[in-house]
Amino acid sequence: MNIQVGVLKKLSQNIILETYTLKEALEQLDHVLVKVLFIVKNGRLKAALTDGDVRRAILNGASLKTSVMKIANYAPIYVEQDDREYLQKIFEEKKLCNSF
Repeated sequence: MNIQVGVLKKLSQNIILETYTLKEALEQLDHVLVKVLFIVKNGRLKAALTDGDVRRAILNGASLKTSVMKIANYAPIYVEQDDREYLQKIFEEKKLCNSF
């Protein structure tokens, strides 16, 4: 999953390290507009972590010292461009709600 340099610059505050704890991830989520964090290695998307992922982990007993590696999504669904037909197909396949 290669990421364009321009996209990385726009989302630089959303990029975290795999070594972050849930507490550090929550602090970072508090500072960003889009409530998703990305783990990037060598310009490639490695994983994604949402505020919902963190909340569910805590509700399931994870501590604030837990590594984000344990709960990050290492197979995130993503699209490289705005393709409404492709997005509709993904939403239908994954049974996600949509507003198309």
